[in-house]
Amino acid sequence: MFVSETVSALACEAIAGGGMPEMAERSYSSRAVSDTDRYIGSQLQSRRTALGLTRQDLSERIGISPQQLQKYEAGQNRISAGRLLELAQALESNVSFFFPVTEEKRAREAPPQRSTRLSRADAAQFAEALSGAKGIRTRRVMLGLARSIRRKSRD
Repeated sequence: MFVSETVSALACEAIAGGGMPEMAERSYSSRAVSDTDRYIGSQLQSRRTALGLTRQDLSERIGISPQQLQKYEAGQNRISAGRLLELAQALESNVSFFFPVTEEKRAREAPPQRSTRLSRADAAQFAEALSGAKGIRTRRVMLGLARSIRRKSRD
């Protein structure tokens, strides 16, 4: 069966059944513009204006019409992966700039947090130093010093 015959058969089925077949609905919904598409569009516009570029400037750089760029920015048209890469390069940014920041992404990109607690190795070394001190008085002074440092670092 040729493509045109398949399309005709689906159209006839839709007319007879009073609606589009389920397969066609799924195909259409997968192509619908989403909130992510709109977010990417707003990021695109934000980056373009931050660089002081007009739609005309950017559209000429990547070889599309200013109207198409406007549709991308408004989130009316989806942007293909290849086109998004071209836009990122023209706007001197990473492709990831255009996507929403998730908690997972934020955690991956955040600098590692330094713990304020002693590691097991540090605690063991401190305990060893404390127990190795001669005399109870010296150990108490060392422990008092450590507690004083802890209080001051909280302030």
